[in-house]
Amino acid sequence: MNKKFYPSLLVVIGIVMIGFLGNSFLPYFSDKADISPQIKTFFSAKFPDSQGNIKTLDKWKGKILVVNFWATWCSPCRDEMPELSEIQNKYAKQDLIVLGIATDDVDSVHEFMQSTKVSYTLLAGGIDTMDLSRVLGNNKGGLPFTIVLDSNGNIVKTFEGRVSQPELEESLQPLFGKV
Repeated sequence: MNKKFYPSLLVVIGIVMIGFLGNSFLPYFSDKADISPQIKTFFSAKFPDSQGNIKTLDKWKGKILVVNFWATWCSPCRDEMPELSEIQNKYAKQDLIVLGIATDDVDSVHEFMQSTKVSYTLLAGGIDTMDLSRVLGNNKGGLPFTIVLDSNGNIVKTFEGRVSQPELEESLQPLFGKV
């Protein structure tokens, strides 16, 4: 090889290494570290509400979220709804949002809401809801399944099966100081 070629090659290798190392360590020095692929999938999802209006989940970025995957036919899901409503009412001023994403269609969710009072947003995801819940850690595919996200979009806690208000509040309390 030509000796004049070596310095150029070293410069190119140096630039590549600096770029690689810079990208590798950037999240440690940046306030805006990349969020996980699972959370990107979550915030890019779109579901209709009980009226059929499409809601994109990124609408709630920057909020503390309690996301409850449920179904109209699921008894434990229905049993925890009053406590989830209480959580929504109690902590709304602290930027907390409770979302219920049903495995049912819009008509079933709309009909359910006619007979059951819920103070938080209910969305109808159909069977695709289960795919999203699995991406977020619902490996068994059971309902209800609840996740708590901090205001940065990090999963703080997951609950398989019915969650109680005290359990949920225990996982939420540390997040309110960060708002």
